[in-house]
Amino acid sequence: MNILRKARVSDVDAIMRIASLVDISTKQPEDAKRDGFLVSGFCREDYLKFLPHLLLSETDGQIAGYSLAMRREFVSDSIPGAEAVFEAAGEADFLLIKVIAVHPEWAGRGVAGKLYRYLLDQLPCSAFAAIVVGPVANERSIGFHEKFNFSKFSSYIPADGMARELWKRSAIPVVRCATLNDVTDIVRIADEHSQGAKPLEQLKKDGFLMSGYPEDFYRAWIGNIVVVAIANQIQGFVLFFTSQNIPSEVEDVNEAQEAAGEVEYLLIKQVGVSPTHQGTGLGKMLYRAILAGSKCPVIAQVILDPCNERSIQFHEGMGFKFVLRFRGGKRGVWRHPAGDLTGTHSSLGDV
Repeated sequence: MNILRKARVSDVDAIMRIASLVDISTKQPEDAKRDGFLVSGFCREDYLKFLPHLLLSETDGQIAGYSLAMRREFVSDSIPGAEAVFEAAGEADFLLIKVIAVHPEWAGRGVAGKLYRYLLDQLPCSAFAAIVVGPVANERSIGFHEKFNFSKFSSYIPADGMARELWKRSAIPVVRCATLNDVTDIVRIADEHSQGAKPLEQLKKDGFLMSGYPEDFYRAWIGNIVVVAIANQIQGFVLFFTSQNIPSEVEDVNEAQEAAGEVEYLLIKQVGVSPTHQGTGLGKMLYRAILAGSKCPVIAQVILDPCNERSIQFHEGMGFKFVLRFRGGKRGVWRHPAGDLTGTHSSLGDV
């Protein structure tokens, strides 16, 4: 089981161990570019001082990674790079993400992404991160921050002589009801997730849609679509129906009713996120909006043959429970109870 939680004094040794494993001094330049690295060089006393600002990713009792991030009021001039951030932010509040580090055994398994999604989900202000670009460029960190909608803001050279770029994230995702002007983007995203868009193994990993609809269908049912936009660009959508207004084009309605029981329900028929923004939490934002606004059970159907692994993991992570199989076991139904957001947020103890 994976959870996010605040750090404790007893965690400092494990945190320092991870930091030492990914320190630039332990890597060859090409490996450092590809895999990412740290140059912070914090000691035990530093980590104890920063303890309230350390967030851990823990799996089965083992610390897989951590982040060090603090709001403006906690950033002192003694922190490397603080001067550049203060200058960039002006008088506005901000979050400085100073460190993100993952144990090599957990690299590439979504640990850093989960930490960032939590930090940014709580964010009512801009976020800044400094990335080393010389003499060795941290290419993995650059790609990671681009995925989370950070962009280069400025450059500077601190006392250690290693050139940095200050990256900023200010475009906050906005969830809203769709309009007819969004239909072209909705169709584009749906096409990117159609079953014929990618090889089978890639579809299993990335997820795919079980139904395909023409543009006129989305136009006719635009009132049943919620979108998420970043900087006014549509990056995801969810299509849903209540049990009272399901159109004739939608299949497998009886199975949805069976899963809901003798009550009304809401059926999520499609959810899609632009490939460039998958894994950044936009799908969860869309589902949270639907779940929070529903007063009845929410039903989702998933293809099991070929197995839509990403969709199953996503729905179970959002608190949906498997109910039944149909079509000879090739499709399944998942159900979420009304008004209950259990499972939609990380476990953070007493945060």
